[in-house]
Amino acid sequence: MLIGVVLFALAAISGVVAYLFFFKKSSSSDFRNMMSGGPSTGGDMSYGQDRNISPEDLERIKREAKSKTRGGKQHMTLEQKMFRAGMFSEKERADFYRLRVLAPVIAVPVIGSGLWTFAGAQFGMIGILLGAVVGYQIPFTLLDKRIFRRDE
Repeated sequence: MLIGVVLFALAAISGVVAYLFFFKKSSSSDFRNMMSGGPSTGGDMSYGQDRNISPEDLERIKREAKSKTRGGKQHMTLEQKMFRAGMFSEKERADFYRLRVLAPVIAVPVIGSGLWTFAGAQFGMIGILLGAVVGYQIPFTLLDKRIFRRDE
């Protein structure tokens, strides 16, 4: 029983650390707002303007583009994912790396102590492993969601 209380206290401390690092108000403005300078004109290529492309060439280009995208998921490096997510500044990258370190540190005691306290020692050990897996996956899931929102 005492170990469950100690683990629960550790989980509460981890929650306070998470709040201080991730949920406090940031003094910098949103990066998207800084980048929005109005719609892009696209240079000299206006949308919908005829570019003297034959219909056969257009269909060939469409087929090639579709075949490249149907090949499955392309493996991207972390830097490429961060670029696609719009993480251009060093502060945003540092925040992501901090999340990568702190998420497992917070998830392991929270999930482990919860299962240990309410389901027993065997489930507590499984909870520790589950917390490590969840904590490792959280930053990448959030990054993928940010990429998806930005692509829309």
